Amino acid sequence: MSDEEGLARMITGTGRGAHLNLKHAEKAGVLVQKIPTMIDNLIDKTFAWEDESNTPFLYDVVHMVAILEEQKLGRVQKEEDKRRYRI
Repeated sequence: MSDEEGLARMITGTGRGAHLNLKHAEKAGVLVQKIPTMIDNLIDKTFAWEDESNTPFLYDVVHMVAILEEQKLGRVQKEEDKRRYRI
C-alpha cells in the first residue's frame, strides 16, 4: 500500500474498524437525542422534591432548576443557530 492510499483511508475512514466508529457515533447520537427529555424529567423530579421537602434544591449554592433551565435554553439556541446556518 502506498502512502497516498494510506492517507486516503485515514481521511475517508475506510480502514479497519471504520464500522465500529460508525456504530459508536450512532449510539452517541441516540443518547444525545434523549438529553432534552432527561432534563425535563429532572426538572419535574426536582420540583416534586422541593414541594415535598419545602426547601429549594441547591447545587453549589445555585437553584438546580435554574441550572437545568439554562441548559435547556442553551440547547434550544444552539439548535436554532444550526438551522440558521443551514439555510
